[in-house]
Amino acid sequence: MNSNWQLIDEKVLLANQKFDFYDGVNVYVTRPHILNQKVSAVEILEDYTNVLINNELLRHLEEDFVVEEVKEILGKGEVYYTVQESPAYSEHSDVAHLNENRLIFRSLIPRQLNIYQEVMEVVILNPKEVSIAFYPKRSDVLKSRITPVFPYKITYVENRSSVKLEILQPSYKEPRHDESVQWLKSKVFPKIIKWCQEIPKSPVIPSLKLLSAKDYNVNLHYLKSKYADKFVKIWPEYNNTDPIKYVYEDIAIAAYLITLWNREREEMQLSQKQTFIDLGCGNGLLDHILSSEGHKGMGIDLRRRKIWDVYGPETILIEKVIQPNDKQRYPGYDWIIGNHADELTPWIPVIASRSSYDMKVFLLPCCFYTFDGKYERIHHKETQYQSYLKFLLSLCTTMGFHAEIDKLRIPSTKRTCVVCTHRNYSREDEPEIDKQRKKFIASNLKGPKFSPNNENYFAISTWTGNEPSEERPLTTWVPNFIPRESIEKVQNCSQLNKETINSIIKKVVNHLLATNSTVAVQRQDTTFYWNQGGSLEIKELCSLLGPEILKCMKAQNGGVQTFLRNHSFIFEVKDNRIRLKLPHNINVSNEESFNVAKRKKNQEKRQIGFKTRNCFFHFNHPQGCPLSSNECSFSHKDIES
Repeated sequence: MNSNWQLIDEKVLLANQKFDFYDGVNVYVTRPHILNQKVSAVEILEDYTNVLINNELLRHLEEDFVVEEVKEILGKGEVYYTVQESPAYSEHSDVAHLNENRLIFRSLIPRQLNIYQEVMEVVILNPKEVSIAFYPKRSDVLKSRITPVFPYKITYVENRSSVKLEILQPSYKEPRHDESVQWLKSKVFPKIIKWCQEIPKSPVIPSLKLLSAKDYNVNLHYLKSKYADKFVKIWPEYNNTDPIKYVYEDIAIAAYLITLWNREREEMQLSQKQTFIDLGCGNGLLDHILSSEGHKGMGIDLRRRKIWDVYGPETILIEKVIQPNDKQRYPGYDWIIGNHADELTPWIPVIASRSSYDMKVFLLPCCFYTFDGKYERIHHKETQYQSYLKFLLSLCTTMGFHAEIDKLRIPSTKRTCVVCTHRNYSREDEPEIDKQRKKFIASNLKGPKFSPNNENYFAISTWTGNEPSEERPLTTWVPNFIPRESIEKVQNCSQLNKETINSIIKKVVNHLLATNSTVAVQRQDTTFYWNQGGSLEIKELCSLLGPEILKCMKAQNGGVQTFLRNHSFIFEVKDNRIRLKLPHNINVSNEESFNVAKRKKNQEKRQIGFKTRNCFFHFNHPQGCPLSSNECSFSHKDIES
């Protein structure tokens, strides 16, 4: 095929070093799902080095190549290759500091398995040319359009200190100007340039590194189709939390655990599915999914949730206060789960280590606790979150576990988990390891310090594991542990006196409307000119409210910004300034740039709570609501009195 590389774009780099280029392209090679929303993961199949890049090889790749024919060409030279041991390759395999040609077979795994298929792609890294080229298998892409159908290449031009983007253009065809070219130019290329110029402040933790991203995606798709719609629909009846976030988060965690456990059964040749105990189980949805998928287990929390009644008898959830002592040991279970377990988080590895030698641990930490209080950062060059993860790794290692960290794909900023799959000592060393545990606990107490040799605390239990729970000897591990109260206090300004709330809103709204600032709003077939009022800086708002009102807010662990968030249907904050929020017309989409899946998810989110609250502006603004009743997402009929 007679083809030439056609220049699409070229940009100058700020950093004039080759390895910056490789650092940038490495992100795209190993994590394409960051830029390509149709891709969930990449699976590296084979990785060849010392490759001879000749015309025969390139001719095969430029056409609809056959993998075996490409391998046959590679076999003619003295190439070296490795097959990835873990199918969850990539983010930890570096393409930087190359000094020989490299060819990678990778499979792009689609996010929507019911719509798309996997696409095979060959990646060639050429250190002499300082380039990286992507050759998709054309027939795969024509069936599953998750990547451009044509080859494209990114090259570092050393003498100009620039990077250029090119596509392979057949000489007999008109130049390409399709969406794929525009996507490469506007989305992929600028991002790679950015990655070339930035050095991460801390090591990047790759996602799903401990399991097969492909298997995870299959399990996730299956669980979503089975549980998502049902629980998103009923969630608002039992919870005040966002169903889109919490339902999809627990489904993703369940998919992760099921994938991890499937691999464990395969490696250890186990016939029965793993059992689990979930301490601090909260809403219990994770336990319901795992139980429904054949994993026998139990969730425990100090406070019962309304939604527990929905799950049915196969989901075992118990309301109980958990104290770290010998009665909280669970030798009959394979795994112990701590999903946002708060003050129990550091105790879960301790409980697991003393329950049985074979028990494993899954921790997904959120709030920062040590054994008897809030955790205080000790790694001062890192964030509180990073420091706490290091503390938990040290804790799990000291408790006798081989601990690893992984990053989940969940709608949360705190999505790094700690996974402990086996012990780092032999079974007969248990007494010595337990002494080590006692010392670690004693050295990390915030309250009165106790000697680890004091037999009143941290004692090694004489319990054999055969006694009923109520007959186990009660040995208190620490005297200072304080569990949360079973009745949850609401401390986010939402429990302020109603008269106080109305007084604050009235004062702020009147002050803003004192400034006449008119905006044009399309109302059905006419243009309506509505006074949106002026704006205030946050510090000006604090002065307006006065010290007494601010004191009331602080008494509920809140403040001005918390109050504004609670009333985001009235106010909006932008660039540290507050103003009245312009109501959104439900019949007009302002998400044209979003993909279909995101639009659908946002539409579902808006439908929850639709017309369940009075329209503030209809009843309180001098001009009323700028939208008609059919256009406003809030009710123009009084449904709250």
